[in-house]
Amino acid sequence: MEYEAIKLGNVKGVGDVYRVGAPLDKQIQAFEKVGIKAPYLPSLEQVARIRLSGLSNDSSRTSIAPIAIKGEPTILSKDSPLMNPLMARYAVSQHKNGKYPSFQGTDIYEQAREIAIEDSSLSPEKRRAIILSYNENFILTPQTEEVIFLLGEATQEYFNRFTNRQISFYNVKQSEKNQTLVNYLWFNYPCNDYSVDARGRSLDNDNGSFGVVFFDGKKFEDNLSFLF
Repeated sequence: MEYEAIKLGNVKGVGDVYRVGAPLDKQIQAFEKVGIKAPYLPSLEQVARIRLSGLSNDSSRTSIAPIAIKGEPTILSKDSPLMNPLMARYAVSQHKNGKYPSFQGTDIYEQAREIAIEDSSLSPEKRRAIILSYNENFILTPQTEEVIFLLGEATQEYFNRFTNRQISFYNVKQSEKNQTLVNYLWFNYPCNDYSVDARGRSLDNDNGSFGVVFFDGKKFEDNLSFLF
């Protein structure tokens, strides 16, 4: 089956916004046809800006990767190992079998931890990775470093518009020893459930994502400009 990315419109300061519902590997193919490049899926800040513009309130997969090993806190990385055609196919096959994409050993986790430590002195929105404060589910408020890392400069406006309270974060759990788990973040529809979900196993189905071609002819911020 061939999937097509449908243009929804333009968001000032973001770019031309597309959307397609498909397995992740097919989404990537559809977005590439309209000029969307890696990392293909959007940051949460981009999703927030699309919602704030009034163009769409839909839920979306995002390019943020939760990375986990047993007994250690989850790390969120803006550089997802899954955001390329080959790894997307692997992730789809794992989810289809009810599993998470996982890798032998802890090297990926340790590299992500090094980046998070290197960036820890920066303001949260400028970091490439962040180590979560909790190993279980927890609540994001406008003051938490994690939510500013995810929503960036859109944080306060997003909370003011969609929720004055909190956003639930559903963490992923790593159950096997000497394995690194890598997944994706799902940013739920704000009028349905104020949540960000790291534990989903649905990259094999037709759940949707936004896609953004250009940001005024430039990248959004470093490597964050391409997809919703």
